Amino acid sequence: MRAVQFAFFLAALAALAALGGCASTPKIETSEMVQLPETHTVLSRYPARRSGILIAQNAALSEGRTLCQSQRLRFRPLGSVAGEDPSTGDAVYAVRFRCLPSRRAQAGTQGSDPAHHATDDTP
Repeated sequence: MRAVQFAFFLAALAALAALGGCASTPKIETSEMVQLPETHTVLSRYPARRSGILIAQNAALSEGRTLCQSQRLRFRPLGSVAGEDPSTGDAVYAVRFRCLPSRRAQAGTQGSDPAHHATDDTP
């Protein structure tokens, strides 16, 4: 009896592992815009079923943030587009962004520039 229960347990575990493999991950494409220096675009695709656009959006935004954070910069979105690819039916989300220095780094750079202080009108 125990052997049958153990075999059933192993079969159920194998079935769960196989089903886990069915859950697809978003397809992500990252590119730098040639026309706009230091501007990137991340495009994410996911099957439109089961909130596909939300999954694609989350994947694209996460990829953009990760790209910027890996350079110790902050993620600054410039615009985004969401829709469906008519040829595949996939939900598609694209975000255009820049990776900028942190605000603290920008403030520190401005404060150390003597030319900036010469034209600064603030008291």
